[in-house]
Amino acid sequence: MWQRNNGQAEEELQIKFTGYLIQAVRRTQRDYLKALYAYSNQETLTDTIFAREPDAGAGSDGAAAPLGEH
Repeated sequence: MWQRNNGQAEEELQIKFTGYLIQAVRRTQRDYLKALYAYSNQETLTDTIFAREPDAGAGSDGAAAPLGEH
């Protein structure tokens, strides 16, 4: 059956595509942030484990002494 093209079908297709694109961007952003969070939880912060004290006896070689030991 022949129908007149008034642009409505193209507009609906554009709306569906825009929704798909927005959802894909949100999922990609979510996956990136989850991966970044997982990576940051695995990394060991060495500056919180060892501290340098310029006047306390770290030794003549200048190595950092573990916290609690001077």
